[in-house]
Amino acid sequence: MIRHIVMWTLKENHFGKSKLELAQEMRERLLELKEKIKEIKSLEVELNAANFERNHDISLLAEYESFEQLKIYSEHLEHQKAVKFIREISTARACVDYEI
Repeated sequence: MIRHIVMWTLKENHFGKSKLELAQEMRERLLELKEKIKEIKSLEVELNAANFERNHDISLLAEYESFEQLKIYSEHLEHQKAVKFIREISTARACVDYEI
């Protein structure tokens, strides 16, 4: 099993929306991927709740059966649509993938 963790820092505002509004929309878009991409075994997306000045704003924790399944997910058209949106609203990203 592969665990995929990603964290992002978002712009203060973009598209006329606040950081909180952007984070909520991003969360919704990412959670929808669970229904659209069968390779996702589990998926959590949460907004940061503490130490706002130093921490990332939103995180994703997902699990896949294998690195091959993770690759299929990452190349999936629906994921790529989410990536396009996220790149427009984020300023930083960190990621780690490991076997569990």
